[in-house]
Amino acid sequence: MLLQGRRESNHWWWKAARWERLEPELAAWLVERLKVFHDLIVTVDQAAGQSTGEPESKAPKVLPKGMGRLTYAAVETEVAAWDRFKNRRQVGSYAGLTGGVSASRQSSAVLSITKAGNRCGA
Repeated sequence: MLLQGRRESNHWWWKAARWERLEPELAAWLVERLKVFHDLIVTVDQAAGQSTGEPESKAPKVLPKGMGRLTYAAVETEVAAWDRFKNRRQVGSYAGLTGGVSASRQSSAVLSITKAGNRCGA
């Protein structure tokens, strides 16, 4: 569409309401080619909606701060059993997040979280 002078959002041109308004405004040959992509995108969007809808529906109504339903479901599925961790450090290590330490002789400082993980692990 852009090559034909039409700028449309990649996130919305294929949505039903937008497509209905857009289709009559475009040349027939362009609509014919876009329908192939339109149909594929709609099919994939519906499948994605169904696959995320089930895990989201299993999430509790009250979630940890900053966590959405789909993220909660993904974390719960990945961790499986929280009781296998003995402390918070093991949980952070499992995710590959541990506090950094800078030390030399008598002085040391705790640094921000790194993605290095902990070899002791969970």
